[in-house]
Amino acid sequence: MKKFILALALSFAISQQTDAHVDPNVQVSLRYSPSLQLQVPVTRDLQVHVEEEIFPEGSQEKKFQAALALLETVLNSSQFQMKVLSYVSENGSRGFANARLWKAGSPLSSEQVKQAIYGGDEKTIPQTPHEMNLNLMVRNCRAHQRVTPWCRTVVGSTTPHTSKWITLNWKFYSRFEVPEMVENIVHEWLHLIGFLHGEENLNEEVPYVVGAIAGEVARELMTRQP
Repeated sequence: MKKFILALALSFAISQQTDAHVDPNVQVSLRYSPSLQLQVPVTRDLQVHVEEEIFPEGSQEKKFQAALALLETVLNSSQFQMKVLSYVSENGSRGFANARLWKAGSPLSSEQVKQAIYGGDEKTIPQTPHEMNLNLMVRNCRAHQRVTPWCRTVVGSTTPHTSKWITLNWKFYSRFEVPEMVENIVHEWLHLIGFLHGEENLNEEVPYVVGAIAGEVARELMTRQP
């Protein structure tokens, strides 16, 4: 009953902010600088804590649990860190578009983006360094809600200035595989530590690119499993 009430309350509080959600129409192309691929110092100190989760029972829940279990391995892997540091944008330069924390200050370098990720400084859960704290709820839109922009087009969303919750859209999660779930969860969590969307070059921003890298690494790791 408690989870049901919480889910109901959160469903009315979902933000449709344009700076903290996933648009499935944004296509990310992953390119890496080969000169950096053997020169990356590896950090292994990001801990994943799933504080609360609300997800429908069934076969997709098993995939969801597998994605959560895989997150820490993905994020602390040398492959993930190498790809974050060696990502190259369309113009051939290493780095990300709109790479500012909370849309303030100077753009961050790839190294600084990596430091921010492993710092794990979430605005709504302070004083938990080096932690990815996850509070996840899947929203299954009712029939009369399915024409709304959020229900039709948003994969997941957050209100990073005021809430610790990540809201996920069942329309997409009902058919996602594990790597896609990893990609989306990482994308949304990056909003919680301050990486928000700008108005252009979304496909080269930290949430989209780093999320896509996490999904790619998850897929590689799962392929290697016996």
